[in-house]
Amino acid sequence: MGETTGSLAVYKWLTFVSMYVGYTLIVFNRKSFTFALPAIMASISLDKDDAGRMLAVIILSMSQCVLFALNVCC
Repeated sequence: MGETTGSLAVYKWLTFVSMYVGYTLIVFNRKSFTFALPAIMASISLDKDDAGRMLAVIILSMSQCVLFALNVCC
């Protein structure tokens, strides 16, 4: 019985660490896209409206991923 509890604690720890690392990577991705946006706009000649639409799609897709993950976990 003690071995099951120990392995469960390991899985809980791994789940926590992987969620933390995943969230950190998502935030890093979002921030790096924000910094790269002016260069992207200049290279493919986007206006601010198109860039805003791209950012909105990215934010909506990330929120859908989070909602899906919550539905799968719960």
